Amino acid sequence: MRARPATNEAARRFYEAGGWHPDGTTRTEDFDGEPVEELRYRRRSTIAE
Repeated sequence: MRARPATNEAARRFYEAGGWHPDGTTRTEDFDGEPVEELRYRRRSTIAE
């Protein structure tokens, strides 16, 4: 699970190309005195059972 700024399009493309997908969960973090909305990403495990 990873969280990335919701408006960072380059980061979103990078993670989505690697199989990560937003799960709809967001949170707001303080970054240098400014609120930054983060979007949580998940991807399926590739471990075979």
